[in-house]
Amino acid sequence: FQKEIREEQRKVKELELRMVITAPMSGGKSTIINAIVGQDLLPHSATAMTTLPTEIIFDNQIDEPILILSDDLCNAIYSAWIVLHDWFNKVSPEDEEELITQYPHLRKGIESIKQNPVYSTNKQVEGKTKIINKLKLFNHVIRLCIKIAPTKNPLLAITKIPRIKTPFRHFKNSDQSLGNLVIVDTPGPNEAGDNLQLSTIVENELRRSSLILVVL
Repeated sequence: FQKEIREEQRKVKELELRMVITAPMSGGKSTIINAIVGQDLLPHSATAMTTLPTEIIFDNQIDEPILILSDDLCNAIYSAWIVLHDWFNKVSPEDEEELITQYPHLRKGIESIKQNPVYSTNKQVEGKTKIINKLKLFNHVIRLCIKIAPTKNPLLAITKIPRIKTPFRHFKNSDQSLGNLVIVDTPGPNEAGDNLQLSTIVENELRRSSLILVVL
């Protein structure tokens, strides 16, 4: 309770309003957030994409968007990458092809995992193209790791989700104070199979929010 109270105090002090956007799988959450922000910052596709919730906060003191990654997130991706690398270099060609058949859009990423035994990343990433590519990679790594080794779910080790700071294009030349609106992109809670536990991830974000936008 003390932790929750301190967090609420911080939100009031910093005028922070947390809005979670939720929708079924491939329901357009990331696309709507990109439209609100005024530029593409979140990866999106016709297939299921988001496994990792991501915060977007407006900051008119910066000119380019910045992705901020926590230590535990970087460590979780590092560990998941090792699990995947070991699996892909031991598994039979038939089992690998079966996985690729399920996720054909991940073929290039799987080749990168097979060729590189470890993966590390900077804690800050600048520029929208680099941010999209980084988040796309993280989402794919998490999805594959949960599929291959459900007991080593990287999401369970992450206590602080990635945060993107971005200028609010619509008020770029305004002195108006908007407070700190935090928009949270979430996975589709109805995504079936693979033991992804995405409904639990979404529920955790909903409990932390002050406002919920449901996309139908």
